[in-house]
Amino acid sequence: MILNPTPTSAGTISQVELEMEMYSFGRARTERMMTRNEEGGRADNNPYAKAIYRRFILPMAEIIKDDMKAKRAGRRKAHVSLLETLDPEAVAYLAVRNVLNAMLNPDHRGVISYNSRSVCHTVGKAVYHELLLGLFETASPELFYTLVNDLGRRMSKSERHRMTVFKMQAKANGIPFPEWGPGGVTQVGSYLVDLLANLGMVELVYTTITAARRNAVRQSIEIRLTAEVLELIDQIKGHVTETTPYYLPCVEAPINWTSVSEGGFHTTEMRRMQPYAVRSFGDWDEFNNHDMTVPLAAINALQNVPWQINGRMLDAIRQVARHFDMDEILSHAEFPAPAKPDWLIGGMSVDTMSPSQAEEFIHWKRSKAEWFTQMKLRGTKYGRFYTATSVADRFREFDRVYFMYFADFRGRLYAQTSGVSPQGSDMQKALLHFADGKPLSTDSAVLWFKVHGANKWGFDKDTLDNRAQWVTDRHQLIMGFAEDPVANDGWTGADCPLQFLAWCYEYRDWIMDPDTFVNRIPVGMDGSCNGLQNFSAMLRDEIGGKATNLVPSELPNDIYQMVADETLRMLQAAEEDEGGYRAKWIAHGINRTLVKRSVMTLPYGSTRFSCSDFIVGDYLKAGKALEFPKEEYGRAAQYLSHFVWDAIAVVVVKAREAMEWLQAAARQIIRGEHDEIRWIAPSGFPVTQRYQEQQGHRIRTNLCGNAFLRMNVDADTPDVRRHRNGVAPNFVHSHDAAHLALTVVKSAEQGLILAAIHDDYGTHAADAGTLYRVIREEFISMYEAHDPLAELAAIYDLPTPPARGNLDLNQVLSSTYFFA
Repeated sequence: MILNPTPTSAGTISQVELEMEMYSFGRARTERMMTRNEEGGRADNNPYAKAIYRRFILPMAEIIKDDMKAKRAGRRKAHVSLLETLDPEAVAYLAVRNVLNAMLNPDHRGVISYNSRSVCHTVGKAVYHELLLGLFETASPELFYTLVNDLGRRMSKSERHRMTVFKMQAKANGIPFPEWGPGGVTQVGSYLVDLLANLGMVELVYTTITAARRNAVRQSIEIRLTAEVLELIDQIKGHVTETTPYYLPCVEAPINWTSVSEGGFHTTEMRRMQPYAVRSFGDWDEFNNHDMTVPLAAINALQNVPWQINGRMLDAIRQVARHFDMDEILSHAEFPAPAKPDWLIGGMSVDTMSPSQAEEFIHWKRSKAEWFTQMKLRGTKYGRFYTATSVADRFREFDRVYFMYFADFRGRLYAQTSGVSPQGSDMQKALLHFADGKPLSTDSAVLWFKVHGANKWGFDKDTLDNRAQWVTDRHQLIMGFAEDPVANDGWTGADCPLQFLAWCYEYRDWIMDPDTFVNRIPVGMDGSCNGLQNFSAMLRDEIGGKATNLVPSELPNDIYQMVADETLRMLQAAEEDEGGYRAKWIAHGINRTLVKRSVMTLPYGSTRFSCSDFIVGDYLKAGKALEFPKEEYGRAAQYLSHFVWDAIAVVVVKAREAMEWLQAAARQIIRGEHDEIRWIAPSGFPVTQRYQEQQGHRIRTNLCGNAFLRMNVDADTPDVRRHRNGVAPNFVHSHDAAHLALTVVKSAEQGLILAAIHDDYGTHAADAGTLYRVIREEFISMYEAHDPLAELAAIYDLPTPPARGNLDLNQVLSSTYFFA
């Protein structure tokens, strides 16, 4: 649902009025979401559920354990004996979860005064189903694993559906299930509800009722959530409702930040939602002790960029949606469920079918299951599609829109919005362009305009001149895309298809009337594996610098291909393995796609194990190596990951050294009685890395999956492991953020407006030459003025950082492909 999609006076609402709508809509949306969960029996999805879990599950589990150990006779012991094969924590979790869901149905609102037996039966049935699934897992672990993963892939969250599938498979595979019967189920549920009453989650009120006609009496049991629990729920609901706004683009520029706590939204209501320019750990006064001139100026510069909804792209997206699907666009076409076999009638089972009918029936059931999965995926994608197009429609009549920005604890800048964003997906970015355009009045402007088109297509590994020529050679094709994107749908093959189509429209405008044309689409310049660029610059690494284009070259150096080539060389030099994976991988070929994510994420803490995961998730599961059967994915990826990891170390030696030094430094700092790690980024932004140990408890259930109970945080105990794992990515992110802030501020001083996404900068084609120079100058001056690792070592008296190489940073000035 989109906030006021049809305002009474489109394009004339004030920022104050818009913010009040955002505030009110956010409250209403949050209340609606929580009510919908309660009405649907899904109160456990609401924010208060975790607090209730923390309060009752583990104490309840301890009582169940004690009762299981006790040898006393009686009815209570009979009920407990049914639970002996189950994990007491899983039983407690299921009991609390099901009571919460039942009691918070709006018809009850915490009180069930009629047929309390139904609540006990619901709780007991959940525990019984957990027992059945556990027996199934023991009897046939491979089939259990296959079914669980298949249900996960199909996005099935229905407990009833899960049990139906498992019962059918148990029957088909001869797996016996014990029978508790309705009485046993209800008695177990009653025992568990009694425990929750003793713990203070519910209270039981017994009332004696006399039956007038038969002169008999019966006892009625009323179940209530205790006043304490209801108060806790209301407190959390009130807090969440007040602090969950709905952020949208702004129709007036946000107020400039003059300090970390002064600026931003125009109204008190929305400023309560985001009162600071930095989202940190609460020490905002600390920022007053540092020079925040550059970080705040960067935020202000980005907040003052006037944008506009690209109405032509909005219309094109909706036109395309009437004809076909693509990545982010969902067509309006109907997708009927697979037709049921004509001969299939009610009451038939596989046992009564002929062999050909049974085969057809099984195929139909599988097709229908796949259809359900696809419909769920379409529903998720449609939500994003609807939000983006609706927000764009809401603001298309405004001459100017703006975006609120904030910095995270590392100084990285983010736009605060929904639906459309300069930092969003391909579609979100395609729906925006600068409100003011500039003509292509110089050869440089024309070159960068064409280069941008080639880059968005994916032709970005050649010289700039050849990229421009690529556009010239496809002139008629590009014109056709812009004239009729439905009939001429070749543009959908681009790396960024919707941004490419938006560029095609501008290209056609320029060709048709170059004298009046103005460019509004940001022309982008992207770093080459920017995290490694920063590490290579810190350590003056000649090898890493060459691989990441810090030095001039005729063509862009492709670090991913360099790692792929080194991986293949190492494979060829290795001995054959027992599994035959060496021969299989060599026959398949080692390409850049196989290694790209492992290389890209290296500065951000990836490991050899994550390298293996990337090979499985990004490559094998994507069907890019069909010669490997599914059961071999894990072993094949594990084998190759060792070679990829070693190849990365050869290509980017110094970056690995820097990461290892930082990790060792983090361990020393925290074990040296420091609670946190601090450093000052080159922009002046004070970074505080704070990770505290958190007591947590994981409970595994077969019925509902894993539950993680987060206990109270011990604020005095830093988490050494999280500090060690986080320091390298946080350190390098703080430096790419500093480079961005310095570049934004310097560009603004020279009259440029920027679109900025961490390591991707964009401006008008007319100003691209200036941005090209500023990006390089600021990077060089930043690392000439600072030795980041040495500065951190000096703060904490750490061992000497890795030795620097001999890279001449000034070569960045003449490196065409540093950012291009």
